[in-house]
Amino acid sequence: MDVLSDVLSAVRLSGSVLFTAEFSAPFGVAAPPSEQFAQMLVPGARRLIMFHLITEGRCMARAGNGEMLEAEAGDMLLMPYGDAFALADGEDSAPCSMFEVMPPLPWAGPPSIVYGGGGASMRLLCGFLHTDELLLQPLLADLPRLIVIRGSETMPRLQALKSYILEEMSSPRAGGASMVQRLVELLFVESLRHALLQRFDGPAPPLAAIGDPIVNRALVALHDSPSFDWTVEGLARATATSRSLLAERFTRMVGCPPMEYLTRWRMQMAARRMLDRPDPLTVIAESVGYTSDNGFNRTFRRYFGEPPARWRKRRKSPPPVPAATQN
Repeated sequence: MDVLSDVLSAVRLSGSVLFTAEFSAPFGVAAPPSEQFAQMLVPGARRLIMFHLITEGRCMARAGNGEMLEAEAGDMLLMPYGDAFALADGEDSAPCSMFEVMPPLPWAGPPSIVYGGGGASMRLLCGFLHTDELLLQPLLADLPRLIVIRGSETMPRLQALKSYILEEMSSPRAGGASMVQRLVELLFVESLRHALLQRFDGPAPPLAAIGDPIVNRALVALHDSPSFDWTVEGLARATATSRSLLAERFTRMVGCPPMEYLTRWRMQMAARRMLDRPDPLTVIAESVGYTSDNGFNRTFRRYFGEPPARWRKRRKSPPPVPAATQN
């Protein structure tokens, strides 16, 4: 069992919005946390993942209250939790609201921002992606709020995906919206995998727990048999360790107790199956270990904010065509 592949396979994107921007010095733009505008860009979204691919020039970037980081052409800025962010030509540039310089909705074609004082230019491709499942996965928690993926350090596969997306954006063809949607999903997963393999200045993110022999055995057992009626005692026996050691190490490294992790994983699997299969909700609930429809419905609502039937109907509705790929 490859736990990382299993985790990433559950991250499904349901919508994306892309646009291009050209800023010239001096400039400064800022956006609030994505919770404040997610529904405007992707109906039904609670939060958006954001990325900015710099295609020319350089800039300073910050997510939330973090430090300003410098990025240049070829680099990608990834904000996995959709925090407030700011882009500027220098640390002292006063930002204006991103929504003051963006064209008003609805967008009839590929939107483009041109803003700044006329000096040195910086171009970038901006993306907003939606996935509810990322917020449920403890192993993907506690990543840096802003991840700078350096163009000089990325793998050839990641570089190729960037090039394909930019090519599709610059020369729209039939089927372009579908192609870009798939490329963006691959770009996000590949970027996330690349970022998770890097060293972090602070504490290691929970996904590093996969490298711990005890925690990894527990994760493999839970992912192999998620519908099994697990208890901490049973999981400890399956991993050949004591209950207390397993509970302490798992909670410390993953960020939640083993049974809480199992519940979240079951909800992710149920959500994925609701989108991929026509099975009744009762069948899906049983497939992830719930014999009670009421228990499944309550748990699903606690994590997704709405009953499973309503969530499924909303997510199965045709998504809006990404504005930046309309022809």
